[in-house]
Amino acid sequence: MSSEKKEKKQHKMNFNIKEKLKKTFSKEHLKEVFTGEEQKKHLKQGSYSSMMTVIVLAVIVVINLIVAQIPTSKTQIDLSTQKMYSITDETKTALKDLDQDVTMYYIVQKGSEDDTIEKLLEHYDELSDHIKVETKDPDLYPKFTSQYTDQTVAANSVIVVCGDKSKVVSNSDMWETSTNYQTYQTQTTGFDGEGQITSAITYVTSENNPKVYWVTGHGEASESDLSTNFSDAINKNNVEISDLALMTDDIPEDAEELVIMSPTTDFSEDEANKVIT
Repeated sequence: MSSEKKEKKQHKMNFNIKEKLKKTFSKEHLKEVFTGEEQKKHLKQGSYSSMMTVIVLAVIVVINLIVAQIPTSKTQIDLSTQKMYSITDETKTALKDLDQDVTMYYIVQKGSEDDTIEKLLEHYDELSDHIKVETKDPDLYPKFTSQYTDQTVAANSVIVVCGDKSKVVSNSDMWETSTNYQTYQTQTTGFDGEGQITSAITYVTSENNPKVYWVTGHGEASESDLSTNFSDAINKNNVEISDLALMTDDIPEDAEELVIMSPTTDFSEDEANKVIT
């Protein structure tokens, strides 16, 4: 391209730029921007954007308020292998049939709550209007537990109360453990908080608990000789066990079951007749 053509092209570009700048910053254009249709257009767009922002924020607030009212059992998914945060159908049925007010006192210092137990108690509270959960900090209420037991209540335990009846669900009862006798180390193997708490609710709301009499006097095995699984099952079903010496005592009328566990000597004729009768 010749130098003359280059000069003409450059001159034309400079002229176009000057014309655009002149038009942009002309008095008429500036007046239109700040007082005319252009200003209205910008203001309209700004107002629309602001209005949409307010609407979106309002919707988010409303959604959060609605979600906050939904029970956590409906908004949280239990991904634990043992379903530690879920409630079984058996417990749901028991709570549905509940017609007495039950208070569950969660004994724990502020900041030391067990997340698993806390979530479990929330589910109970949500599933029945007859269930109320209250947290009692032993630092603030040092004598509170003495109303229900003479024993020391460990942190993260629960006291279940209905009327004059109460039952302490110890933290150690809720967590299942096993001991490695090679290393003598104890490790947690499972969580039975629901089983223990539902059992406690059944106990405090029942007028009569099943009574079992354990026959003695013939070298029988005692309850302590059996596995802990047996004792745990007995306790969870709120079975009251009392010893019974058939040689001196008759079988009580309130006996629902009689346990004769591996006797090593014979029964007398009188004792046998008591059992048969």
